[in-house]
Amino acid sequence: MCPSNTDANTTVGARTTVRAASVADFAKAGVADIVSFGQQSRAHLLHTGNKRYPWNDIERPSKIFNYLTINTDMGLLEKLKLRIQALLTWLFIRVLKRSKLEGTEELTLLNEPVKIYTFRKSSDIYAQATPFGTIIWNKTRTEELSTEGQRFVLHHELSHKNRNGIYKGLLYGMAVSGAGGIVILMYSGIFFLLGSSFAELAEPVTTGFLMTVAFAALFRIEETWADYDAVCELGEEKFKSAYDEIGSDHEPTMRSRIIRKLFYTHPDRTVRLYQFLQEKESISVT
Repeated sequence: MCPSNTDANTTVGARTTVRAASVADFAKAGVADIVSFGQQSRAHLLHTGNKRYPWNDIERPSKIFNYLTINTDMGLLEKLKLRIQALLTWLFIRVLKRSKLEGTEELTLLNEPVKIYTFRKSSDIYAQATPFGTIIWNKTRTEELSTEGQRFVLHHELSHKNRNGIYKGLLYGMAVSGAGGIVILMYSGIFFLLGSSFAELAEPVTTGFLMTVAFAALFRIEETWADYDAVCELGEEKFKSAYDEIGSDHEPTMRSRIIRKLFYTHPDRTVRLYQFLQEKESISVT
């Protein structure tokens, strides 16, 4: 015997009510879990004299939420955003940097404290602004720098982090385009070795080349922009001194040398750009 329409509607309504109640309970449990993590984090920091968690305490990804300082006045979406941000930063360090998250700190090198996610690795990277609105900080490298060197690195990465959202979206989109251009060029090379003619490969090679060059140009503009902001904050002499310190800190690999030549502007040119813009601004004011 088939149920009547009334019975069916009643059943659907009951299921909807139960499902809504389950979602509400799940959300409440999530909020309680977030608050609990924040309380445990604060208690641990007070007990250890603000020492950061060792990696052994965060072997599981869920433990990274211990680093979050959760304000009970925050809304549910804001708390969820912090958790997702921390998880993505953990993945960024683990997958792309092949290292382990050491903890979070607040650097007081600038006028206002800046939150960073720390890790250690013997590589050419000092710090990096992630696409998730966080800054990762390689303590293996930055601990070897002077205060001015660290301030330069932090100013540079803050410039990346605080860039206009539309421009950052364009940059990330061009990064995908550049990666696609490299793939096209690689496949074009393979087809050429397999016997394809120059005429057949002219169009894909041109397309891949333009996609790659467009990303390289935009990336170089972004890095020059970040260096320019650092010059504005530090001044010419301190900027040059910090840049020289980083350049002489260790012997760069061949790969990092190639990347620097392609994607980064020489500091002297950045200083000349700064001087030119300052002169233009002073002329316009007078």
